[in-house]
Amino acid sequence: MTNYTKKAVWGMSLVAVGLFFANVFGYLLRLLLADKLTVAEYGLVFSVMAFFGLISIFRGFGLSGALVKYVSEALAKKKYSKIKEYLAWTGWIIFLTDVFIVIVGFLLADWLGAVYFKNDSAALLVRIFAITLIFQSLTIVTKSSLQAYQRMGLSSLFEILRSLFLFVATAILLWAGYGVAGVMYAYLVAFFALSIIFMFIMGRVLKKPLSTKTKLTKIGIKKLFRFGLPMMFAGMASLILSFSDTFLLTLLSTLEEVGLYQVAQPTANLLLFIPVVLSIVMFPIIAELWAKKKKGLIEAAAADLYAYAFLAMCPLIIGFVAFRKIIINLLFGAKYLAGSDILLVLAFSVFFLVLNAINTALISGIGKPKIITISIISGAILNIILNLLLIPLYGGLGVAIATLVSSITIFLVSTILLKKEIIIRPPIIIWAKSIFCGFIFWSVLTVGRFLPMAQIPKAIIALVLAGGAYALCMLFVGAIKISEIKKIIVRVL
Repeated sequence: MTNYTKKAVWGMSLVAVGLFFANVFGYLLRLLLADKLTVAEYGLVFSVMAFFGLISIFRGFGLSGALVKYVSEALAKKKYSKIKEYLAWTGWIIFLTDVFIVIVGFLLADWLGAVYFKNDSAALLVRIFAITLIFQSLTIVTKSSLQAYQRMGLSSLFEILRSLFLFVATAILLWAGYGVAGVMYAYLVAFFALSIIFMFIMGRVLKKPLSTKTKLTKIGIKKLFRFGLPMMFAGMASLILSFSDTFLLTLLSTLEEVGLYQVAQPTANLLLFIPVVLSIVMFPIIAELWAKKKKGLIEAAAADLYAYAFLAMCPLIIGFVAFRKIIINLLFGAKYLAGSDILLVLAFSVFFLVLNAINTALISGIGKPKIITISIISGAILNIILNLLLIPLYGGLGVAIATLVSSITIFLVSTILLKKEIIIRPPIIIWAKSIFCGFIFWSVLTVGRFLPMAQIPKAIIALVLAGGAYALCMLFVGAIKISEIKKIIVRVL
């Protein structure tokens, strides 16, 4: 009998390690850019990527998510010919849509540089990044296949190499004097290298399906699109949430304000490794359980995920909020300290993004993507409205407020709709205990900030003391129990 606890915990551990190192290299990249580029150039780089994020809305028609869902199910039933069919359909469709986006990018490059970006360097950056999309299409299929096969070690390696290649290539090209264009050339080089490496790796992982004869059937493509199209609309809304912030900030404010926001956002996103890990690992596991009609296990897993994710995130977010100015000053320098209030608001939005990541894994796994579509579109519409109202008044801080409100909305809508499909029991009592212990954590941090020593050692000591107080509090109020921890350890090992 499959030990799903062991599979989930080991999978999450591998993905967490991979994302940790990927985030380290990713953050080093941002530090490098912040040091070598002006604030306006830094903002321009991310404005160009945000633009492509928006026009990539129709990329692959959501089939990458469908690939994870149906390859997981086919693998559980050992239907290798279907796996090959799903891979072929998805690969071709993503590639063709990327070619279309590249053509659009080249045709609009000069106009965008003059009218939208208002920068002489923008047209070249747009053309370079457009070419990068061709190689990204190969990596999308690779990532989805690894996720479906639950090869979390290779999935982690992919993320590490992607961030490492980007950092090294950018450092070399900036040192060689390519300036802001060198950043985009680095993306091109990195994704080309990744495509070559993982073509060989995937040949071994997918050896059985690739050696099996198959036909591209109408039934297969219809099945993919039935799942993929709702996911595409959900992806459209997600991209609007992800990139419309920078898009509208560029349009309604200044590149300096974009630069401040792009310092605060990735810093807050360091906290997102928990929801990302949950989504990557749990989606294929839930799909497998649903295919085997093990609904009870899914409902039990949901309750545990809600509880333990909240317990883990509470002290992390409070710590970020307490030391946000130290974090920004240490990593980016005093010129970016104006972004500390943006980081404050974005950190709280992560709470709801974590809970919604659990909902997303559950909804995708049971094959109800329309729920994701409805919830994310609701949040995206609200996000755009709030951005239009708040950016002229508060700049990047207005964007952060809009993100927080839309994150809460998405979680509430998805939870209400998910309850109609499976039994969901949010652990309200455990959440309340976590909030109480979070208050203890905050109190110890506040006292620790008065220690007579330098800022960084003081912050480290305060966090250690506060973390210990939080753990003791959780044991005292019964939010976690030693016996439960022992049971989990036995099942995992």
